[in-house]
Formats: sequence, structure tokens, C-alpha cells
Amino acid sequence: MAAPLYHSDPTIKPTSIFSPEQWETLLAICDTFIAPLGQDEIQKLLQETHSNAVKERKELVVAFLQEKATDYPGFKEKLDRILSNNIQPSKLRQIRFVLSLLSSRFGAVLTGHITPIHQLNRAQRECVLQSWTKSPLLSLRTLFSSLSRLSRLGYISCSEVAMQAIGYPLTDPDSNHPTRFQAKRFHDFMFLDIKGETAELHTEVVIVGSGSGGGVVAAILAKAGRKMIVIEKGKYHPQETLPLSETEAKENLFEAGGALMSDDGCVSILAGSTWGGGSAINWSTSLQPQSYVRDEWAREYPFFNELAFQESLDFVCKRMGCSTKHMKHNKMNHALIEGSRKLGFPYCDNPQNTGDAEHSCGYCGYAQLAIILQTSRYGCRYAEKQSSNVSWLVDAASNAQFLQKTHVEKVIMKGNRAIGVEALVNGQTKLRVFADVVVLAGGAINTPAVLLRSAVKNKNIGKNLTLHPVSTVFGHYYDEDTKPWEGAILTASSQISERRVLGWGAKLEVQWNIPGLAALNAPWRSGYQVKRNMLYWNQSVAYSSRARERDPGYVYIDKQNKLPRICYTLSSFDCDSILDGVLRLCDIVVTAGANEVFTGCLDVEIYKTTERGIADPSYKNWKESVRTAGIIPGRSTIGSAHQMSSCRMGKDPRNSVVDDHGRVHGYQRLYIADSSVLPSASGVNPMISTMGLAHYISLKLIEDMKSMNALSSL
Repeated sequence: MAAPLYHSDPTIKPTSIFSPEQWETLLAICDTFIAPLGQDEIQKLLQETHSNAVKERKELVVAFLQEKATDYPGFKEKLDRILSNNIQPSKLRQIRFVLSLLSSRFGAVLTGHITPIHQLNRAQRECVLQSWTKSPLLSLRTLFSSLSRLSRLGYISCSEVAMQAIGYPLTDPDSNHPTRFQAKRFHDFMFLDIKGETAELHTEVVIVGSGSGGGVVAAILAKAGRKMIVIEKGKYHPQETLPLSETEAKENLFEAGGALMSDDGCVSILAGSTWGGGSAINWSTSLQPQSYVRDEWAREYPFFNELAFQESLDFVCKRMGCSTKHMKHNKMNHALIEGSRKLGFPYCDNPQNTGDAEHSCGYCGYAQLAIILQTSRYGCRYAEKQSSNVSWLVDAASNAQFLQKTHVEKVIMKGNRAIGVEALVNGQTKLRVFADVVVLAGGAINTPAVLLRSAVKNKNIGKNLTLHPVSTVFGHYYDEDTKPWEGAILTASSQISERRVLGWGAKLEVQWNIPGLAALNAPWRSGYQVKRNMLYWNQSVAYSSRARERDPGYVYIDKQNKLPRICYTLSSFDCDSILDGVLRLCDIVVTAGANEVFTGCLDVEIYKTTERGIADPSYKNWKESVRTAGIIPGRSTIGSAHQMSSCRMGKDPRNSVVDDHGRVHGYQRLYIADSSVLPSASGVNPMISTMGLAHYISLKLIEDMKSMNALSSL
């Protein structure tokens, strides 16, 4: 057996989150999701599959098919780490209760067997899990969804055999490229070293967050001569240290280590938590908000349709070199374009924030896989993508001080005036930063959380959260490798479904199809099926139907640990928007020449295409089954990588949190400048909308600070 990607660390003591009986039950379930196939199943796959992996790496493929999740010593530790570090205490209690129930004869309530689930054979366990997906109880469907994702992610992080068998390269062969890396000089950020039990700092402006909003605010204020401290709760990883070491890789760069989910367990949520924030993990797509969205926003604030806001959008795009001039489409993007063109669907190229230069390394997103998996091999070294840590924070460095691994707990208030923030550095030092102005830019999950922990009163804080929920459509090709990791990630999109009803609908885009994200987005129907699909990974494409949703959720604070939680349940209206996009994507995948197509819906099997394409009656019948199954939370895989609008901008404090300067209603010297202030879902990747609005707010803040200084001098 090859060395695992995730190694068991003997220096880390196991936690006691589960009893031995609970662990036995959980691991038996994991070995059902990732099951060792029998000889008959293996022979069937070897003989019937069109996977090139079988032809090129047969011995590795057989070893992969024979594996189960618990074959790797680090697997249990991996699950322990994810669950103990990232799952809310109340959720852990629920999991413990269910595992205890399943390990006893009372588990018959959930399994239909008086025999405990870990004593059932594989076929019986699979039937139990499959029954959960069809349960009328949402709690059972979400239990299935959570354990399925947990099992697959844990296994992928441990099994080098699986990665080698499916053809996934684990290192970038050009990591020491003479011109792209060795000849470059990267900015070396210096961070304040805060130690001791308590500490105190003073500055003009304190900015909480280093991402799309915070980075822009820092750069613009620095240019205006203002002094500031930028606080980031994540960690900085210098370009030259990438790929990171095993120890460093264990640091979570995503919110909740990539394990963040909505309360109902139906939506998996990826949110950046690193130096550079969401911009550091964005897939380079740099789209400005469209006219119909700006028209909606302008009903309350006309500036969204005025020259000043457009100048802010153009400014941030120019600074990052956003363009399509040097862009090259990879196989997945090219197939999206060709399928759309042949069907007469509108499509467009997506500008990339790559410094007006080509960026097709295909390894930028390794950070995303490793963040989810906590493996040791990740990170694009080249700094070609102009994320906040490569552009805006560099611009700010002359007048800024920086803090990393610092969790801001609350805003310090004096009456209705913000005078600073309280934070915890490295989980040890209690820090107070006093400032003339406080700018919150921690994103749509953490900014409302900071306010909710502070003496700031507004019933709209955390409300109106939008996520751009997404469901995935997959395709398999029999005769060609698609190499889904290669090239620029997301360079094209189709608008055919984006205005299904008025301004609500879905944008159709490439879904970066690395094994970790495929594990999150692909449905599980059986141990055989999941390994069959994995064998086709190097011949696959994946696309997302990403809704601009009408009906929002909200962020609130966990009563025990005071961390943010997300209440978000998809409405039938927004499910229909996603479904409309899914149906269009099925047509695109078939028309582009794929031999198989399937969706994230558990109730619909894979369809094998024919020469007649979408005109074949069998395809029409299959597509109708997709429509009939619909998008049902807990029975369809749903994810989110965008979070917006939880402290939205508006004139009326009764339904908004900030005004058109980014000032929190009813409070002085307290500003917000991140995606949380967007009035509603942007409908496109929110990075440029957020940066443009942060630039606009920064200019207003500079004007406000001049007035503050004038008043204080009287």
C-alpha cells in the first residue's frame, strides 16, 4: 500500500468525542460509503468500463477497488479532527445520539433491522443508507448527506492509491519554473508579534478582514495617507513556501475547515478564512454586476447606476488586470461553449483577474482541495492571480500594520460610537485595538457575527443572507481524457437560465472538478457506483447551475461557543431556478459529445447517450425524470461558495444595516465594506461587486474622516 496523503500524527492525542461503540458504528458506515468491491464487481468494472485508467493503470485500479475507507490508519484521526474542530457542540450531540441508537437493537427504528448496523453485511448496510435518502424525514436525509460527504472526503485525503489510480497528479511539475517562479520576487508581509496575556494597540483605522472588501479599503486608505491595522483570523502563507509542509497544511484555510454546512445539513458552504480572504480562493472569474441587478439596487440607491459606481468597478478591475485577452479555455470550458453554441444558448467569456496575462497552470485550486482535505500538497506558487494578498494588501503595506491568526470577538462601543475592537491572538493573547474608525470586512458570515457579539442593536444584522446555491451536472467521455485540473478554471458561462422569472434564475458555469469537490457534489448511490464514477474522473466534466436566489436565510450566533451558524433552507421557487439550469446543462453536456450524463439528484440514474443526442426519445424520457425528481434538499447535492447580503445596504434601518457610505445605521465611526452589504445576491461571482462597492465606500470614508477631523479640531 502506498503512503497515505494524510499521515497519522502520533503527537496528537485522540479526543473522546465518541465512545468505542460509537466509533465502531461510524467506521462501519464509512466502509459502506467507501466499500471494498467483491471479485465479481471488480471483474464487471474491468470488463465493461470505458475508463482509460483501467487500460493504463490496471494494477493500481484493482488495488483501489479493493480498498475500504478504514484501511488507512489516519482515516479515523482525520474524521476525529474534522468533527472535533469544526462541528458545533449541539450537532455533535445529535451525531452521538444517532450512533448510539444505531449500535443497539433500538436502531431498528432507523434501519429496519434489530441487528446493530455495524453487524450487518455490506449489502444490508447499503440498503439502509439508500432508504435514508428516500425518507420523508429531512433529518435522516441530511444525516445521509453529511456522513456520505465526510466518508468520501476523509478517504480521498488518506488514499494515495485512489489518487494514482484515477490519474490525479499530486504535484505541479512546473513548481520551480525559471520565469514563472524562480525569477520573481514576492512581497514579504510582516506581521505584528503580539504576546503575553493582554495587549493594547492604537491606530487611525482598524480593518477586520483582509479579503475582497478589507484589502481594497486598506489600499485606498493607505494611498490617502491614513494609518491602519488590518486584522485577519486566518494565516498567511508566503508564495515561496508553497506547497506547504504537512504541519502547516493542517491549518484550516476555509471557514470550519471546509466542513461548514447550513443548520439543516442540506447546503455545504465554502468560505475563505486565510490571508486574502475569499479573493485568495476565488477561481479568477471577475464579472461586474449586470444591468438588471444594478437596476434593482438603484431603486433605493441611484448611485448603483451612476458613473461613480462604474468608475469604482473599473478601477478595481484595472488594478487586477481583469481581461479575457490572454485567456485559454480548457476542455470543460470549451465543451460548455460548444454545447451552448450548438443549442443557440447565449454564452460569454469570463474575465480573469490575472494581471492582464495568461494564467493556465491548473494548480491554483490545489489550495482548495488541500484546505478541504488538510493534506500537505497544495498552493499555487506563481502569484499570477491578483487576489487581495497579491495586489491590494501589497498596496496598503506602506501605511498598514498587519495581524494574522487573530479572531475579533466584538466591537468596543462607547455609547453609539465605535472606538475599537477586542480580539484574541493565536488563541492566547487578549488584544484591544483602539481606533478612530472601525471597518468590518470579515465577510457575510463573520461580519454579522462580530456585530451580534457586540453592543450593536439592529434586528437586520445577519438577516437576508444569500448563498448562490448550486447543484452540479456531470458528464463522462469514453474516448478522451479531459484532464479536469488543467488550464484556467472558470473562463466561460451561459446566461440561458439566469432570468427565469424576472431577475431570478441560474447562471451556468464550469464546476472545478477535482476529486475533493467531486466528493462534495456527486451523488452516492452505492459503493460500486462511487468507485465507477471515480474511475472516470480523468475523463469527466462538471458544470454548476448557480442560482441567484430570491429567498434568503440568516446568520446567527451559537449560544455555547458564540460562533456563527447559518439557517438556510431552499425555497421551492429557488429550487426551480436551480432545476431549470440543471436541465439546460444536461442538454449542453449531451450536445457537447459526452457519452454519459448525470446530476446531483440521488433519484435519477446515469444516462448513456446515443448518436441522436437530445433528440433521442430515451433522453427525453430521462430528462423528464430529472424534472420530476426536482431539486429537493437532502436528496440533491447542493453547495455554495458565495455569501452575501447579511448586513445589507439600504435607506431604512427597519430593513437594512448600513447606509450608502457603509455606515451602520444609528452608530458613529462604524463601517462595513464587504459582501455582506450587497443589497441582494449579485447574480455573478461577487468578488468584483464587493471590491467595487468597497472602493466606493472607501472614498466616502475618506470624506467622512475629513469631516471628523474638522469637528474634532473645533
